[in-house]
Amino acid sequence: FVLLALTAITSITQANILDVNLTSIGFNYAVPINISSIGRINAALTTANNNKLICFNSSYVTNDSLAFGSCQTFTEDQTSIYYILRSNLNCSKFAGKSVGTIGSASSMVPYVFTQSFYADNFRLHAWDGSTGNIGLAYNSYPKSGNITPSAFQSILANVKGASLPMVFGLDFQSPQKANSSMQLGGLKPEYAQSTQWMYQPVNQPTNHQFFLENFTFCGISLLSNFSNNWPVVVDSGSVCVSLPGEIYDTFLTWLDNSTVVELSQVNSLPTLSFQLAIDGNTNQLYHIPLSYLLINGSDIISEEGAPFIHIAGSATTNRLCVLRGSSIVGNNNQFNTPPISLGSLALRSMYFAADFDNFGVGLASKYSSGSGSGLLCQAKAVCVGDQSYWYGSNSCSEAACSNYFFTQLNASTHKCEFVNSVWVGGMFLIILIITLELLSYFIVQYTASSLPRVVMVDQNGEGMVPRYVVWVDPFTRAVGWMVTSVCDKVLIKCHSVRRRRPNNNVVV
Repeated sequence: FVLLALTAITSITQANILDVNLTSIGFNYAVPINISSIGRINAALTTANNNKLICFNSSYVTNDSLAFGSCQTFTEDQTSIYYILRSNLNCSKFAGKSVGTIGSASSMVPYVFTQSFYADNFRLHAWDGSTGNIGLAYNSYPKSGNITPSAFQSILANVKGASLPMVFGLDFQSPQKANSSMQLGGLKPEYAQSTQWMYQPVNQPTNHQFFLENFTFCGISLLSNFSNNWPVVVDSGSVCVSLPGEIYDTFLTWLDNSTVVELSQVNSLPTLSFQLAIDGNTNQLYHIPLSYLLINGSDIISEEGAPFIHIAGSATTNRLCVLRGSSIVGNNNQFNTPPISLGSLALRSMYFAADFDNFGVGLASKYSSGSGSGLLCQAKAVCVGDQSYWYGSNSCSEAACSNYFFTQLNASTHKCEFVNSVWVGGMFLIILIITLELLSYFIVQYTASSLPRVVMVDQNGEGMVPRYVVWVDPFTRAVGWMVTSVCDKVLIKCHSVRRRRPNNNVVV
């Protein structure tokens, strides 16, 4: 979400691509614009409801809502961003339609201008109600018949050279290291060949979105509990990496933030790594170093997540700009797919490009140091006995010994062991059941062999041959006879005893 701001512009001749130097506003970035009825202004963004440029002077960004009197107030998103006019001039001067120009590209755009604005946390603000800085998100869909462009799309369409595609690129850099830039009408030459493209299979996309796979931290997959791939929104208007709740929990499980990091070790912190989920993947890995996501602890106000990192010798508290987003498993166990969001700090590690004509997202890696060291990586839990390992939570679970007969968990060995007293009783019961089963078998076989005989006619005419209906081998028949005899005697004996027992209920 690139804010429009006053800065130098350099046009490059290659294919008439317009190259624009960016400046930073907090953790966001700014690109220059000129509104003809006002002159050069420092910043602007596009609203979601009326596609106007909301223009403001970035030097008056504040978090003190009581510092200014107001001429007009605009509530732009869920966290109530207020744009406040400090001038006593007629308010109509600050709203209308005029020519907006970026370098040599210009178009007639609606706008509202204010000299300052208030936000509860302007350094990390997500600009929820806007369509992105200068309208980097979609608004026009020529393929679907909707040709109402955003203010930014109108300007982009008029970049010098009518044959240029509706493509732009963003090269975000740390302000302390290098200049950031935006390319209009093409890509930065050094990334043109290495950029991988993924195209959204939809007619009317709302955001620049792609799917990633092999999303790992410390060599551990963060997605395996749910899917092989996951949607990602490139949101230059936000700052942090935002992970769905359960994916964030897995990340936090493997982050050992109890370790004290030396200043000399910051650049070797591990990375969040992924690949694009595209056919014919070239195995290009994209790395987001944790060192790029370090922010001052005071920048976090009400955001959920952002674990602390302890850096030796640091004068301030440090936190990772990794936030916990919406949950995957919702009410009534409903499965949702809230996207991973990559903000401006994450985008410093890669070159981002977008193709409005074909709904494409392009990425090129700028970070070449691999997945970093094992510093801050939690050690793998060691399971003992019959414990099972769950790498999603990096924990060991005890065996379900109660699901097995005659066993219980030994708390010291973590194994399922037989209980002696229960084992003896159990074995006796099993032997008894087997014995009764065998006895019943012999009785049944003997009874079957004792059924009346039938006479079969010999097919050769040699006479009549008696046969049993069921043939039973002599041994089984003999054992069955003995068991049956014993049972008969026992039953007769019991019956006789019962008949001789006096009936005390008879009244004489």
